[in-house]
Amino acid sequence: IPPENFESMEFLLYGKGQHYKPHMDDQNWDEMPALSSGLRVLTVFFYFNEGMQGGETFFPEAGIKVKPETGKAVIWSNVKADIWRANYKAKHQSVPVMSGTKIAANFWVHPFDYRAQEKHCYIPDRY
Repeated sequence: IPPENFESMEFLLYGKGQHYKPHMDDQNWDEMPALSSGLRVLTVFFYFNEGMQGGETFFPEAGIKVKPETGKAVIWSNVKADIWRANYKAKHQSVPVMSGTKIAANFWVHPFDYRAQEKHCYIPDRY
């Protein structure tokens, strides 16, 4: 997969009581950048620590719960074999952290050049 198809990595820090509600990483064809680079076909998620209570990544439609462990990477498909259709079993959430801190990062992969706008769009100097 060419690196131009990757979004920038996001770093995540969850403290006590923090969570992320159930969501899909991509399913909206009517928004940019999906119109030019396609849906987020893959999510790559890294865990940098362990030992907290809670903080699991839960996939309610698939019945899967992933426990954070230092160095663990989880990759899931957000689309079906037909990359134009969302895979609703990829709906996920971060379970609330009950104690400790969760440190993680993620990035998304598109089927086409996500960086095209940066390379080909002229933005006039505003100053």
